[in-house]
Amino acid sequence: MSVLYSLSAWCYHLMKPWTAAAATVLMVLFMVIVLPQEADRSSQITGSSRSPDTSLFYTPSELYDIAEEYGEEGRAYYIRSRFSFDIIWPAVYLLFLVSMLSQVYSTLQIPRPWKLLNILPAAAVLLDFLENTTVSLVMFQYPQQMIPAAAAAGVFTFLKWVFIALSFAAIAAGGLLQLRSRFMRSHR
Repeated sequence: MSVLYSLSAWCYHLMKPWTAAAATVLMVLFMVIVLPQEADRSSQITGSSRSPDTSLFYTPSELYDIAEEYGEEGRAYYIRSRFSFDIIWPAVYLLFLVSMLSQVYSTLQIPRPWKLLNILPAAAVLLDFLENTTVSLVMFQYPQQMIPAAAAAGVFTFLKWVFIALSFAAIAAGGLLQLRSRFMRSHR
């Protein structure tokens, strides 16, 4: 647990307002420019607009349907992009979420365990990498079926989205706590 507290404290120390501002600009640029371009390139090469990464959940059968739709070239592209583009994208959203959470929770008077919320997005990134690894394994081995890997991939994807949603919810909750704190100070 002390490792988590140390990591959290390091993030609070490192993430300044300018870091949060830069991370926000980077996140917006990625969402407006890079992600749409990557989605277009992916759908052209794979011949499908479906992607395990953007699904909330999928079964092994649905993952194998996607693998078949992609074809050999599409599967090879998918694997390459998971270990190039899809390493950069999680780094971008990790920086954004950690910097925002660190800014929001840095001045709040809350119990120490709640201060760990600033590293919550790290769980999403870990799950994202696990998702990429298991889906890539399924794509690489296709048509041979690896049901345990395919089943795990769907779980990793679902949990990734849960932790991303929890991170955004924690930002919103922290923002509300900040507003409440300011309101209480101004009405003393």
